[in-house]
Amino acid sequence: MSLTLALQTATSGLQAAQAGLAAVSDNIANVNTPGYVRKTIVQQQLVVGGQGAGVNVTGVQRVTDQYLQTASMTAGSDASRYNVYSQFLDNAQSLFGDPSGSDYFFNLPNDIAANFAQVIFGSTGV
Repeated sequence: MSLTLALQTATSGLQAAQAGLAAVSDNIANVNTPGYVRKTIVQQQLVVGGQGAGVNVTGVQRVTDQYLQTASMTAGSDASRYNVYSQFLDNAQSLFGDPSGSDYFFNLPNDIAANFAQVIFGSTGV
């Protein structure tokens, strides 16, 4: 093994270690960040002429649980949908008025009928 090959092997190992430390540092720094997904590095060995020649970092991979991520997204969309339903029902309630109040929308037919009966039959009734 030549000195150059040994130095290149050592350099690639140090670069892989540095990439690993950067991933660990990001994971620790963002441990309390909502929505952050842990990262790991993907390493591959380098072989030249049947001998090990170091390591190559082929990428950074996100470690996530697809079930939990899907459940979280579904829960968020359901909460937003039901919030819209709630706003719609609140708007409808404000249009109809308070059921215990005299200006309640569904009391109007009773009021009209009572006023009509008073006009037709007089104040004494039948």
